[in-house]
Amino acid sequence: MRNSILVAEDDELLGKMLHRKLEDAGYQITAVIDGDRALAHLYHTSFDLVLTDIHMPGTSGIELLRWIHAHVPETETIIITGYADLESAVQCLRAGAFDYVEKPFQMKKLLNSVVCAIERRQLRASAGLLEASKLIFEVKDSNHLPELIVQSSMKILKADDASLMLLDSENRLYIAHSYGLSSKITETTRIELGKRVAGRVGSENAPLLLTDRLESNPQFKDIESHGRVRSSIVYPLLAGKRLIGVLNLNRVSTQQSFREQDMELAGVLAANVVLALENARMTQQMVSSNRLAAVGQVAAAVAHEIANPLTFIQANQVYLKEQI
Repeated sequence: MRNSILVAEDDELLGKMLHRKLEDAGYQITAVIDGDRALAHLYHTSFDLVLTDIHMPGTSGIELLRWIHAHVPETETIIITGYADLESAVQCLRAGAFDYVEKPFQMKKLLNSVVCAIERRQLRASAGLLEASKLIFEVKDSNHLPELIVQSSMKILKADDASLMLLDSENRLYIAHSYGLSSKITETTRIELGKRVAGRVGSENAPLLLTDRLESNPQFKDIESHGRVRSSIVYPLLAGKRLIGVLNLNRVSTQQSFREQDMELAGVLAANVVLALENARMTQQMVSSNRLAAVGQVAAAVAHEIANPLTFIQANQVYLKEQI
């Protein structure tokens, strides 16, 4: 997937040049001429990197940087300016900027900075995924595993609503744990494979990315939408070809939609979730097998202890009968 960059530069000639060079380097570019337009895009769209001038009409580059750091800290920022000084450089770096580039700049140097900034974002995402996976695998009580999976998934993918659905004995999806649904819905929901969104994803074994509300997707025009979810990732959990459940990740109050890059991250997360669930299942089976074996051993020992006195009694009965 191409990484996305938002370029905020009020010098139109320089903005066009940056747009062309970065696009030629393989990036997906959105270019604006002031900070206000940049903010408008950031409200609704996720970017891997923002490249912004300091002095622009409306919202300045420093204000834009601070907003990014407060609301979308996973997005990297590179500041470019023609009015460089030590004080502004320190101010930008303290506010969270990845780099501070003075005009005029060499395009090669700027491209190197862009590559490093995006790599840092990817490393942070990988580190978060590793931490979440570690927590999932280290859980000792399997009853708490669904809750931990939901919490970790929401944190990694910046979702504000999520649920883990597993298959019951009748091959229907039930909600093992959710965040954002009432307990009544959680306890009563049963979805047959092929029905509703989760059921279709489960039957087709293909992940789904919804970048807009459900009613805007013609594929699900026959499904009633409650209109509260803005964007969704619905990912089937497969152990080989066997479906064990579905992971639902939603953005309800968050304005930004999920992206293709989020789907890639969800895929890695789903693989780890499957491993954790299968490990828990096999551990539970092993514990059950050990319990059965232990019960068998106890039963054999009890039977042996009962048989000994019974044999003695029976032998004495025969002796008494003969004597009488």
